[in-house]
This record gives sequence, C-alpha cells and structure tokens, in this order.
Amino acid sequence: MVNTALTFSMTTRGPFCDPRGFGRRQPFVGAAVAAPAPAPAPALSDDLKLFATTYVAGFAFVLMFLA
Repeated sequence: MVNTALTFSMTTRGPFCDPRGFGRRQPFVGAAVAAPAPAPAPALSDDLKLFATTYVAGFAFVLMFLA
C-alpha cells in the first residue's frame, strides 16, 4: 500500500508555478516618504517599571500554578 501511495504522489503534478518569478515584483514607485523623527529613549524608571511588572506577573502566575 505504501508503494502505491508513493508511486501515485510521484506521478501527479502540482499547480504550475514559475520558480524564476518567486519573490520578484516591480520596484516601489512613488514619492519618497520622509523618515519620522526618532522616538526619545525610554527613561531608566520606565525600564524598572517594566521589569517590576513582569517580575510580579511571573511570580503571581507561578504562585497560582503551584497552588
């Protein structure tokens, strides 16, 4: 039975697809878009708040998982 399935799958053809055209498209045509101004760097307190929130959430999750 396996031999028949392999023979059948090897003789059927898939949908036609030209591999040379894969990933190619026309170049972007249009007016150049101005780059936005860079965002200000986050303050150290923002990083600490994010770390503390993540730590507390992880601690609470593990606490409830083990309970």
